[in-house]
Amino acid sequence: MIAAAVQWAKRIMRKIIWGRLTRATALHCATWNSNDLGRISSIPHKRRAACGLSSDKFEEFAGLLLERFGFLNVEVTGRSGDGGIDGRGELKLGLAVVRAGFQCKRWQAQVGSPEVQAFRGAIQGQCELGYFFATSTFSGPAQAESVRKGAVPIILFDGDQIGEIMIEKEVGVRRRPVELYEDQTEGLFESS
Repeated sequence: MIAAAVQWAKRIMRKIIWGRLTRATALHCATWNSNDLGRISSIPHKRRAACGLSSDKFEEFAGLLLERFGFLNVEVTGRSGDGGIDGRGELKLGLAVVRAGFQCKRWQAQVGSPEVQAFRGAIQGQCELGYFFATSTFSGPAQAESVRKGAVPIILFDGDQIGEIMIEKEVGVRRRPVELYEDQTEGLFESS
């Protein structure tokens, strides 16, 4: 049941990121099926891009995620003249401070290795680490390029992983306990 709930939450988060949920649907996005309490079903919804995050808001959102992971001095650079870097931050690891840059792509198409290479070129000499957030997925060559030996490592986060982070760090989601009642009437009158 928990795995089903996580999968459902990932689908909802992808739809929220892509703007395919109306506000009313987002507020009432799950119902318990009375026939099967362990199953979550989503309410039908309209696809409305206006309810999604703009590119600017997605960059701010990525910065917030990094802050939740302990990054300091997170700065979103803005759209124009960012030089291919949407934001920067610092991660303190022991006595060291690692400078990181991040890039955000709100794409439906798969992100390829040229985008990863371009981002690495933008952060080269300025950052020791890169984070690439995409609402879509990354191609195999992009994944291989992100960990190329001798180059600045780029950590990739696709739409599913972003959804997992949102759940783990409770960014844009709220965890609420649910009471579950089990039917145990069959053994109620049995003698021991």
